[in-house]
Amino acid sequence: MKKAIFLSLLSALVLGSCVKPVTNSSNNGSSIAAESETLDPIVTDENLDKDNQPAGDIHSDLQYKYLCDEWTSIKTYVPETNASGKNPGNLSTPRGLILPFEDVDDADEYYVEISKDKTFEHSKIVTSKEKSYAYQSAEIGVRYFYRAATSEEALSSAPIKNKSSALIAPRNIEVGGVVNFRDIGGWKTSLVEGGRIKQGLYYRCGEFNHTNAVNSKNITAEGKELVKELGIKVDIDMRDEYRITALNGVSPASSDDWELELVNASIPSSTESRRFAEFADVYKTIFEKIADADKAPIALHCANGADRTGIVCFFLLALLGASEEDCSRDYSFTRFAGERDVDHTVEFDGWMNATKALEGDTLAEKMKNHLLSKGIAEEKLEHIREIFIDGYHAA
Repeated sequence: MKKAIFLSLLSALVLGSCVKPVTNSSNNGSSIAAESETLDPIVTDENLDKDNQPAGDIHSDLQYKYLCDEWTSIKTYVPETNASGKNPGNLSTPRGLILPFEDVDDADEYYVEISKDKTFEHSKIVTSKEKSYAYQSAEIGVRYFYRAATSEEALSSAPIKNKSSALIAPRNIEVGGVVNFRDIGGWKTSLVEGGRIKQGLYYRCGEFNHTNAVNSKNITAEGKELVKELGIKVDIDMRDEYRITALNGVSPASSDDWELELVNASIPSSTESRRFAEFADVYKTIFEKIADADKAPIALHCANGADRTGIVCFFLLALLGASEEDCSRDYSFTRFAGERDVDHTVEFDGWMNATKALEGDTLAEKMKNHLLSKGIAEEKLEHIREIFIDGYHAA
């Protein structure tokens, strides 16, 4: 990747460089304050500069530098992990989309309202102790409108600002008590010109619960609220059978007012050499659920979200027309979680080489043929492409 450009001219032509101020117009009984005239441009993942991170990028500085470098370079940024005997801790958390509001009067606490729509018909209200808010679950490549005030009542008359998140995948998210949580949406697809895989349909992560004498990590109440906010309705658990049966059919990510369907898709530990060719029934179960992701968004995980999770995500990304480079980046990004010694040489190269040996002119068609061999119906696979890719239509 090369030097960062902000595509100002393109933004002016495509997105519009300014809008007229809205002054005290009514919206469902609320008044809308004058908004900022300039729309923040959306930066894309073309021609990025490792030393100049765009203000709208959600990733940590370390993550961004890796995303600007060669896709094989993950060990440069996370040289040691738990599997190597040294654990740097969880580095998978994003910095979030930073929403500043320095013009607000000083206070002990600030209220911030965030929306994709400048009418704020659908919005989220949060609080901050600082004169900025790090929006941890922001989608990438999206312009957000926001306003801040020293009280919730004052928000309706506060000036409207806007900030665009950079279109740089992956969309990693901080979910309390869960490591390695990210959306597979945002990567480019070769199946339609200029296409991107949709966000908000399929998430990959580490386990939602795990407790023993030396390790305790469980999704927090705040994490459950975010799962609800993201609209996730299906928990696909790929861990060993005994870990799933112990849940008694209840997803650990469920809450009193938001219940997830728990899907048993167990693949045993220490079966790495068999996972590409075998376990057809498990993959068929998973992909039939993915075919309904537009109605019931999915979170799929194993223990650390590395190997078993990784192979399913590779299958899906390749089917959706993601490149070899982006499939590998998505796999290798797990190393930031500090749980596994993951890079493209661990398992990914084997999966890719096996896929390249299959029939088909493109990686996407080779993977489609592979999934057909698992007994997954062609109409299911084509439907998955249609719901994950705007503008794609099955032949």
